[in-house]
Amino acid sequence: MANRIERLQVFGARCSGTNVFEGLLRKNLQDVKIMRTDNAEGEDNFGGKHAGIGTQTRVYVDGKWLRLDESEEYYQRYIGEDNRRIDDIRISRDDPKYAGVDEEGNSYITSNAVSLEPSDLLVVVYRNPLSWLQSVHKKPHHALELFNLRDAQENGLSFGQFLREPWRTYSSPPYMEDPGQETARKKWIDKGVMIEDEESVFSHRSASITVFEAFAQQADHIVYVHHEAVVRDPQSILKQIAVRYDIARTPRFTSVQSYKGHEGVPFIKKEYDPMEPEDLQYIIDHLDWNAEAKAGYSLLNQVGSESRMI
Repeated sequence: MANRIERLQVFGARCSGTNVFEGLLRKNLQDVKIMRTDNAEGEDNFGGKHAGIGTQTRVYVDGKWLRLDESEEYYQRYIGEDNRRIDDIRISRDDPKYAGVDEEGNSYITSNAVSLEPSDLLVVVYRNPLSWLQSVHKKPHHALELFNLRDAQENGLSFGQFLREPWRTYSSPPYMEDPGQETARKKWIDKGVMIEDEESVFSHRSASITVFEAFAQQADHIVYVHHEAVVRDPQSILKQIAVRYDIARTPRFTSVQSYKGHEGVPFIKKEYDPMEPEDLQYIIDHLDWNAEAKAGYSLLNQVGSESRMI
């Protein structure tokens, strides 16, 4: 390798297994900085994990969460109906990260976009389209209308209805405490700023693949990994990456038993209900198979290959 890998970041669509794989990297690789994109303290990153390289992300949104202090010289972080200040972080109103006011009059700042170096490695995690659709149906992150439809119907949002609805997502203020499920769900159902507006979840997926495939022209080092291969043999995938990029590994492999959102509870693979024949045919008819081929999937192959290193 001409340049030793010093920084690494995981990318992928929502519900693709990025948290699991990032956890594996953190536990088993040494002497490399694992970047994060969802850190409220503003840790450096290469762009939004579910978006693209250098994509600016609105970090603090909503006047209740980020607002001017009494001197009107600094923005500080507040939360709750009582506007309780949550920390001592101060952001100058003249800071170049401060972006202004959104469409609904709320203040926000953006994360800084960074330039990739020859010592940076990007890892993209893909998940086969069928199980990915089933997973997103269970928790359509930030998709306000889908959550509202789910709550408005006695039996929730059916898988068939989910497939046929528009895909619109919103950014919303991060929450700092979780006294109950209702509060936790506000992360997805509180309307903020629209960040995605797609005809369907299928167009959202193909757009994501297009963004991630473009990494090959934007960075020196990229690895494309299939979630199914990670689940099947995580140690092998990690070894391939470590050997290819000369990254030190821990003496003993450590698996990931839990990850973000499970609060230490061991992860148990979900079993999804069988698809209705008409829903399966609808998926076959509406997936962008040209995009799927680029991601390593076909109508007859839903397990993906081991990994693809560029």
